[in-house]
Formats: sequence, structure tokens, C-alpha cells
Amino acid sequence: MNPGPTHLVEYGEPEQQLRSEVWEVLRLRAAMDRAAAIADPVERSRQLLVLVRSGDMVGGTFSSLSALRKLAAGGEAEANALVSLLSDETLLGWHQDIIQALAGKPVADSQFGNFLSEETKYWAVACRTLKPGWWNDMSSPKIELSRNHYSRAHALLEAIRVRKLSEPIPEVERFAVVWSGCPASEKDAEKDQIAEELNLLGASATR
Repeated sequence: MNPGPTHLVEYGEPEQQLRSEVWEVLRLRAAMDRAAAIADPVERSRQLLVLVRSGDMVGGTFSSLSALRKLAAGGEAEANALVSLLSDETLLGWHQDIIQALAGKPVADSQFGNFLSEETKYWAVACRTLKPGWWNDMSSPKIELSRNHYSRAHALLEAIRVRKLSEPIPEVERFAVVWSGCPASEKDAEKDQIAEELNLLGASATR
């Protein structure tokens, strides 16, 4: 951060730990190469699912994103694999990326409606406990959960809009009714991305 002559500084980690982290990254890279080389789409998808779930490992963020990109570029087997990931609550923080990967896949529109119904159920309860501007209320132990659900709901609504369904799905209106009773996530209500998507979808989100 400070321009000037280079000089040695203490790294802060023992050499053995650094070597261990490097080997872990190389292991993930080798696993990615093996998975990508599998001809059978079902088995390839299964191996890529393992890599998506590696997000908590050293270098796992990159392997998870790479695996999602490969699943997004596949066909029916990969689409089914992505749907299964959206049923895994331990990956809730990744659901936004998974939905984006799934948006252009050959998946029944009802799948998106079903997942949005899950969000309707969550917010019907969660909104009762939240205060206006809750997004930055770090005193709440469940704030990260609500943030992840917000990102998931927004991604679902965006995917539904991008898919340009011939007929609106009723789950959108049901969600809009619940969301209209939720406190604004930030003090500036105009920053509500979910409300913006609902308006673009023609659903009422007026508080």
C-alpha cells in the first residue's frame, strides 16, 4: 500500500502451513480437471457438485465458482444438479450464484415458483422480527441468514423475469403480499432491489 523500495516483511504464517494451503489448492485443481474430463454427464455433474460444496476450503471459493460455471454450460444432467443444490440450506450463501447459473437452463418454471414459495414462508415469519434498516443491524445473530435469504429471493425474482414466462406465476403475487409487510432493509427504501424486481414483474410491493 506504501510505494517505495521493496523490503522483506514477516508473512505471519509458518512455512508448513503455507505449503499445506498450496497443496490444497493444487488438489482442488486436479479434482476439477478430473471432473471436467468425465464423459458421462451424470457422473460429471456429481463430481462438480462435490467441488461446489468445497467453498469453505482453502481456495474453495474459486473451485466453487468454476464448478458452477461448468454446470451452467451443461445440459439436463447439470440442470438437475443445480436444482439439487438449491435444496441444500448449508449452501444458502451460494444460492444466488446457483440460481444465476440455473436461470437459462431447461428447467420447469414451476421449480422457480416452488423455491420462491419457500422464501414466502421464510419472510412471513422473519419480517415480524426485523426493524427498518435491518440490513446493517449487526447486533442481530440472525442478520446473515436474512441477508442470504434476501439475496436468494432477489435472484429468484430476477431469474423469473429474465426467463420471460408467457404467464405470470401466482407465487410471485403471494410473495409480493408478504414482502409488502416487511420493513425496509435499509433506511433508504428506494434501494430495495426485491421491490424493484416485483415492480418489473407487475406485482404489487407497496408498503
